[in-house]
Amino acid sequence: MADFEFIKMHGLGNDYVFIDVTDTQIDAPQLLSRRISDRAESIGSDGLILYERLSESRCALRMRIFNADGSEAELCGNGIRCLARHAFESGMVSDHVFEIETGAGALGVEIHDEDDRFLGVSVEMGRATTALEASGVSLPGLDGDESGIGVRVDLVTLLADHDIRLDRQGLDDVVSFVSIGNPHLVFWVREPAALEAFDLARFGPILEHHPWFKDRINVHVVRVDSACQVTMRSWERGSGETSACGTGASAVSVAGALEKRTSPSISAILPGGTLELVYDSHQGAVRMTGPAETICTGVVRSDGTIISLKDIPA
Repeated sequence: MADFEFIKMHGLGNDYVFIDVTDTQIDAPQLLSRRISDRAESIGSDGLILYERLSESRCALRMRIFNADGSEAELCGNGIRCLARHAFESGMVSDHVFEIETGAGALGVEIHDEDDRFLGVSVEMGRATTALEASGVSLPGLDGDESGIGVRVDLVTLLADHDIRLDRQGLDDVVSFVSIGNPHLVFWVREPAALEAFDLARFGPILEHHPWFKDRINVHVVRVDSACQVTMRSWERGSGETSACGTGASAVSVAGALEKRTSPSISAILPGGTLELVYDSHQGAVRMTGPAETICTGVVRSDGTIISLKDIPA
């Protein structure tokens, strides 16, 4: 049974276990992710990120992301910020600007610091795609090549199979579907109080697995506080409700700008903290900036048993 050195980090509370697989191989990463994500029996996290250093590529590193349920994700905004900081501070890279290969393509990252004090990481999240088919969405009566921005859905019948009427949950029936390497469904609340009142733990998993979404979907409930600020909650496919979702916040910035609910530059307030986002409508791309922090390091066995653990002071 193999042992692996790890580092656990978080971006706004969205935490991942990182393992360097440059010189090693993990045969069943899906199983390992499920084991080590167990907060009662192992390290506990929202998932596992495997990374390797690349020597013959324009990218400095390659990363693979596994959710807490073992499913593989194309991209994780909080995870890539954490990996960027770890790579820079551990000496794997020396430049403040470099690229990381993800399941959604090569993404540029930039380390922000001053007088050796870490300030944050910016990520070029890539081009957002708004066609319904890009998010794996099949809506009744539509072909899939239509735009997923500002789509009116029937909240009365959407979850009729579960005897649930979403029109009674304080949501606007105009929603958006955006892909930022992975698929997102953005709901807007009609009244400010509806954001906290919405039962995301109940409705999140039902929406994630709705038959309209062939690849499952990430679900976000959003309140527009002003043209430059939103507050949001996220249900991530494969992980459940999380304290922050970087790709989700990016999708919200795209949907808000294109629906003309917000400006192209916004602050997204999540349960774990704030992300800054800029949507470039000409490029169709999003730049995200936010924090990344180390929680602990250690060694874990492939069955999830913790061999050693060292907390890192904040």
